[in-house]
Amino acid sequence: MLKNIENYIADLRGKPEIVRKRIAFFSSLGFTALIFVFWMASYGIKTKVIASDIEIKSPISSMTASVGNAATGIFKYAKDIIFGKSETEYSANDIIELIPGDK
Repeated sequence: MLKNIENYIADLRGKPEIVRKRIAFFSSLGFTALIFVFWMASYGIKTKVIASDIEIKSPISSMTASVGNAATGIFKYAKDIIFGKSETEYSANDIIELIPGDK
């Protein structure tokens, strides 16, 4: 396999500069797109189930929602970096349990 790569690089060196630049551009574009896809896939989709009201969505709508949530998060993160946070985040370590009953 290493021999094939060496032969391919040797063939590229013999081609005109415009062809080499085109191959370099599309190779870098492909690697960037691949990294972007894995990056977007790393964002999980948070689902909420309320009682028995379960709605099954298509994978395309789930992916669209995930991309939209990721884009919103990225823009919020960039805004927070540039302008500073406009809200304070609190975290609770205790679990609050609500039990219905009489007073």
